[in-house]
Amino acid sequence: MVKQEQPPPLKWAMVGASIRTFQCAFGVLSLVFALNGETPWAAFSEASEDALFAASITGGEARALRGLERTGTKWSPVPFTEGSASVHLDSYGGDTTTENKSWYQTLCEMLAGFICFGMSVGILWLNEGHVVRLHQLMGFAKRRVKEVPAKPAAAENDRELVFLKGESETTDSLALQDYCKLSAPANSAKLRAQVSMFQWVEHKKQKDKTTTYEYKREWKEHQVNSTTFRNTAGHENPACPLQFLTMELAATLLGDFALSKRLMGQLQNWKAVNITEEFLMAMQNNNKMTGYSKGGIVQANGSECVRFPRGHEGCGDEIGDLRICFQYVPCGDLSVLGVQVRHQQEISAPWTFVPLQFVKKSGFAPTLQRANTTTTNLGDSAHQTLLGEAEDDVYEEETRDSMMHVRNGCKAALGHIPHCCVMAEAFMRAAAPDQILLALESKVSVQKAFDVESKFEAKLAMTIRCFGFMLMWASLFAIFAPLRRVFSYLWFLGAVLNAGIYLATLFCACTCSCCTIASAWLAYRPLISMLLVGIPVLGYFAMVRLQPQAQ
Repeated sequence: MVKQEQPPPLKWAMVGASIRTFQCAFGVLSLVFALNGETPWAAFSEASEDALFAASITGGEARALRGLERTGTKWSPVPFTEGSASVHLDSYGGDTTTENKSWYQTLCEMLAGFICFGMSVGILWLNEGHVVRLHQLMGFAKRRVKEVPAKPAAAENDRELVFLKGESETTDSLALQDYCKLSAPANSAKLRAQVSMFQWVEHKKQKDKTTTYEYKREWKEHQVNSTTFRNTAGHENPACPLQFLTMELAATLLGDFALSKRLMGQLQNWKAVNITEEFLMAMQNNNKMTGYSKGGIVQANGSECVRFPRGHEGCGDEIGDLRICFQYVPCGDLSVLGVQVRHQQEISAPWTFVPLQFVKKSGFAPTLQRANTTTTNLGDSAHQTLLGEAEDDVYEEETRDSMMHVRNGCKAALGHIPHCCVMAEAFMRAAAPDQILLALESKVSVQKAFDVESKFEAKLAMTIRCFGFMLMWASLFAIFAPLRRVFSYLWFLGAVLNAGIYLATLFCACTCSCCTIASAWLAYRPLISMLLVGIPVLGYFAMVRLQPQAQ
């Protein structure tokens, strides 16, 4: 006999129906609030924030709290007078403004994720091509380099890769006209004034459904436009009366060779200019420094600077204060590796240097060309050659810092939004150009110079790989912004699901970046890839042919 299944007790059926009813109501309520506003439990979050804020203040900050009022989802500073002092929350590091993120912003974040994902794939692909091309240039340079004296320069080395060392020198006198003609010591190659101003800075932090704007006071070496802030009240930045960077370059020689602007950018032996009391008095009387008090010597980021308070005499930093670092680079021992070419202005010296480059710009498609006199800007036996892809003599600060190269690449890529492939190419041209031009502020051997260049390029390639991976991870996370926002309305269940998205995007970024790097590695090394693919294939067919004979 078949045992007949008994129906569940009535109480368990009611419990199941209640759970399903609660689930349906919870889902409908969450969707309604996802489209129209905050979730019902947002008030509990605000109450928790208020309690944490109140618990974290003591003493004078508690007195300042009486001058605050809550407006929506933010604390607004309200000045009050206690005795003769006005107290604001801004005096304790800044304030924050939190607002709900619109669905338009969420969709824009998703679109930006797609663009950045394409850019990350392009960067990882092109970076492997850069590694191969630079390896070819390095091998070609080691075969063709000539060690020559700094003086006299030989005409037969025109368009040849040369290495020389000696002592740089100049007869120019450097002075900063906007700074009361402050001058550098004799035989100085560079002189600069780097200005920093204490300003309000807006930091934007986005979550799944909210955007938080935090305002802090920081020293910045550029003008921060406070009119674009979300909350401009009480966060106004004054205009800087001086240029943030003033640079003077001297016509510097190394024997019969004039240092190009590219090489001048690699001179980084900065030393502080001696500041006298007479200079401080002259700066106080400068028309551009109206409203500023007399400057004083301070230490900032390991450098000696002059701080000019704006409208106050106190020791604390206030908005609008200036901090100026006056530095110079002295001439001295120098080793240079570059392509010898004729100088356009032969008044200072008949010869100068350009970087060793390919004559054609690289793209996404791999090529089988090798580095030789037909593909680079080195001359052949008749000293005939083509110009390199970018021989323009442009001054750029070169600190041999891989992260600075990445920042330069990001700045170049921003000018080509939204074309992700063009953005990747612009990033690589600015961050890691295919060229060899080296200036070391010491007398070293040619082998040491190549070792320094090889180590830096290896470090730069690894940094770009890490940056491409992080950009890919962030872009994948942004692509799921709409789904993350829907999950955020599911309370603790949404937090678990969003954590799953976080881990899933991490896994996808690891997989996609590794596949992109591996594919590019094989594509730019066709002979090695054919061997790696051909050997297993030949082994498989050999096993297939031998099996019938064994039987």
